Amino acid sequence: MIMNQCSAKSGLIALVVTLLASACAQTPEQPSESAVEPPPLTSAGGGDVAPRNQGVVRLRPDHPQRYTVQPGDTLLDVAQVFLDTPWRWDQVWLADSTADRQIYAGDVIELYEENGQPRLRLIPASEPPIIKLSPQVRVEEIARPIPTVPRSAIESFVLRSIVVNKTDWENAPIIVGNEDDRVNMGTGARIYVKGREGFDFNDYRIFRGGRELRDPATGRFLGFDGIYVGDAHLEDGESNPATFLITRSRNEVQRGDRLFEVENEDEAFSFTPHPAPPDTEGQIVAVLGDSVNARQYGSVIVNIGLDDGAEPGQMLATYSPERLSRDPWAGTDTKLPGNRNGMIMLYKVYDAVSYALVTHMSGTIRANDRVVSPES
Repeated sequence: MIMNQCSAKSGLIALVVTLLASACAQTPEQPSESAVEPPPLTSAGGGDVAPRNQGVVRLRPDHPQRYTVQPGDTLLDVAQVFLDTPWRWDQVWLADSTADRQIYAGDVIELYEENGQPRLRLIPASEPPIIKLSPQVRVEEIARPIPTVPRSAIESFVLRSIVVNKTDWENAPIIVGNEDDRVNMGTGARIYVKGREGFDFNDYRIFRGGRELRDPATGRFLGFDGIYVGDAHLEDGESNPATFLITRSRNEVQRGDRLFEVENEDEAFSFTPHPAPPDTEGQIVAVLGDSVNARQYGSVIVNIGLDDGAEPGQMLATYSPERLSRDPWAGTDTKLPGNRNGMIMLYKVYDAVSYALVTHMSGTIRANDRVVSPES
């Protein structure tokens, strides 16, 4: 009897072991790739991350997981919602076909983690409801993508400013007269223009020679900024001189003023914030406006241009100049470093200089201040 019970127990144990071994040998079911969502970002405390050795991306300690783009927002505004280093936007913006499209008010931007690095992406909009409307006339503003920076702050400089060297100025088409020999001309007047190589465009901007721009460190001539005076449309390009019609005049047009082609607006405003290359260094040549001090969203000219690898969207940190402190007892001088006082973004780039927008201010920004690639 005892032997029979032991045999039964041994058989039961063997059966259980066999079943467990069979269960462990089975491969667990794997979820499909389409069901896998990126994990939520865990570094919500403002940790430092350095993707692809491009520099440190710092998240704001109070960043949201998602943000709905508001009317009036700029791309820089959106970047600053998530990042303490908004100039590193291109390191976290998801580079795929969805992210390539421009951002509009109402879009939702999501922060998530991919391979241990922070990423930003657009959340696809849900299907809009179908609403039946009776026929009626309705006027709606066409939706426009949000700009990188406030368009109103740079529009006049982007569309109606120019920096040229002496050769380009001398080779530009020149106004040589008008229909009735008036000294000053305005909108609606016909003018005669002489060009060296003819005219490839129909519309031009009229400029007058402005101030010379010189390198603060070396005194080297960098060009001079033209003064915008109006617009002109080509009526007859076959005659010599050619005939133009003044279509807009901000100031009186005069003989000797020069014509330059109108820039493509879409290209002129198409740039995104990113840091200037390492070791970039220069100075502020001039502050634009009526004050010697720059202001928030004011413009400055820097002595960094295409020849130095500059391009629109590059951001640089600004520093006050180094200064000497005199020790009256020892009779010696000590060089004190300049203080960081803001950030600027290049938005219009020429050969030797660039126009830049002041995006952040923590002190007074003036001509001769140093500009360098941001370290953080």
